[in-house]
Amino acid sequence: MGLTGNALDVMTKMGRFVYYRLQPEVLHLQVGGEPLACENGDNFVFADGVVASIADGGLQGIAKGTTYVQKRIAETDCIVAYKVIVEP
Repeated sequence: MGLTGNALDVMTKMGRFVYYRLQPEVLHLQVGGEPLACENGDNFVFADGVVASIADGGLQGIAKGTTYVQKRIAETDCIVAYKVIVEP
């Protein structure tokens, strides 16, 4: 349906989906460790709630594994995706 500099908007038989550009930086968290806070007014807008969750505006590792999260960049008002590895 559409392509921008940071997102691909598609329609499938299962509905509409938006895929966000994956950033080259990989985020690393510890299970139960300190949440990863955002800076410069950025904020996390999606986490799966199984491997990682959003807690008090930060990203919290809750189970060992790999997942992907979405983060809104305040300066550009764009959403981007990050790969997240949560370690024990």
